[in-house]
Amino acid sequence: MSIQSIRDNSQSLVAKVIVGLIVVTFALFGVDAIVGYSSNSNNIAEVNGDDITLTQLNRATEMLRRQILDRMGENADPSLLDENLIKSRALEGLIERQLLIQDADSQGIYVDENRVGANIRNNPAFQVEGQFNQNVFEATVRNIGLLPREYKNQLTIDMQIQQPQAAIAQSAFMAPTEVRQLAELDRQLRNIAYLKINSGELVKDIGIS
Repeated sequence: MSIQSIRDNSQSLVAKVIVGLIVVTFALFGVDAIVGYSSNSNNIAEVNGDDITLTQLNRATEMLRRQILDRMGENADPSLLDENLIKSRALEGLIERQLLIQDADSQGIYVDENRVGANIRNNPAFQVEGQFNQNVFEATVRNIGLLPREYKNQLTIDMQIQQPQAAIAQSAFMAPTEVRQLAELDRQLRNIAYLKINSGELVKDIGIS
């Protein structure tokens, strides 16, 4: 079919109607579909309204993979790793982390920026001869796939969600059942009976052949 014949057919009434229907369809549904795809395609999970993105999952998976390889030592073989299992565990970790963040936010827990900075400066991984080194900090953080600002934000969140856990672990409280059991153990009594035997009385009746 020549280009001229295609052009001639495209000018027909039927062709114009078809093109018009296509335009109307895109006008009504195309924009929403495109917007919806661009906004949701990167989300792989939702935790009480908060999204977990594919980018976060990929980053968490890579960090978990590196941790496992570090534990395997110098002879680590990446081919032995189960990528699906690593990704599944990374996703579980992100979901759990998001729940802890939501719980900390609901309690109004706040982490002072100075504490975050002190934590970074006192981290031996970022020091040279006992002193904080900015270049080492930036290189180490980039090596795990984060920018310094992203690392600081993650550290802030980590310290935020650790506060409720530390408060519970360090609290001196006991359940009523534990108090009752402790009292029973502390106040319990023992009845003891014993018999005293004089060994001399036994020896005189013993004869050795």
